Amino acid sequence: MKILEQFIMGKREDQSLCEDGLFINEDFIAVFDGVTSKSSRTFGGKTGGRAAMEKAVEAMQDMPFDIDANGLFERINSGVLSLYDGNSTGEAAVCAVVFSRHKNEIWSLGDCQYRIIYKGSNEELYRPNDKHIDRLLSQVRALVLEISKIEGATDEELLKNDTGREFILPILKKQNLLANYDGNFGYAVLNGTPFVREKIQIEKVNIGDTVILASDGYPYLDSTLEESEKELERTIKENPLCDDIFVSTKGILPGNKSFDDRTFIKFIV
Repeated sequence: MKILEQFIMGKREDQSLCEDGLFINEDFIAVFDGVTSKSSRTFGGKTGGRAAMEKAVEAMQDMPFDIDANGLFERINSGVLSLYDGNSTGEAAVCAVVFSRHKNEIWSLGDCQYRIIYKGSNEELYRPNDKHIDRLLSQVRALVLEISKIEGATDEELLKNDTGREFILPILKKQNLLANYDGNFGYAVLNGTPFVREKIQIEKVNIGDTVILASDGYPYLDSTLEESEKELERTIKENPLCDDIFVSTKGILPGNKSFDDRTFIKFIV
């Protein structure tokens, strides 16, 4: 594996609060995205997303090189479960996308994203991996914001008082009930509860292919870090509310650098 580019940046000024994580050794490359908690519960003074991400990175330290996707995610999930005294209640959760050198496969569980640029071909595969429930709630938020604008609110006012976010917040607070739920609005995540194995995405790659793994902090994952950053900068500049160019469940909060933490790594298999 030859690493070409790598980058990680938290959305807040204090980078110790970043809930993204990056792991690299001779057997695996992994990007972890701790899920932003909708509750005030903490784990050793850390948010659920930060604590779960750290458990994921810790689990990778002694991961067997020949493990399969299900086994790897089970080990990470057990690590997240260890944050609780008993059964998981879902506040600590992490998504992951992992490359296994031994298997020459990408494994994804949750809403991280990846791109494959196939060697000797113009063909590429891009998997954004957004959740059904997020798409729905993002549209509802955009609708409420649009109504607020018709009623006279400015974008600047809505950045400070996000009426759309306020409207969907009751559902967001109950969204963890849909975590690892095998139904229409269910989604996969590593939160210490059993996950649906069938929701693991597995993609085969070949020697010489170029792979990009990233968290969902990029509205669009381009083929280079520079272009991915440019698209993010355009969104931040032109639509900080994230209700038009890139429709999201949240905009850029006052004092934050972006709408989410972000991680990018590009390498040749």
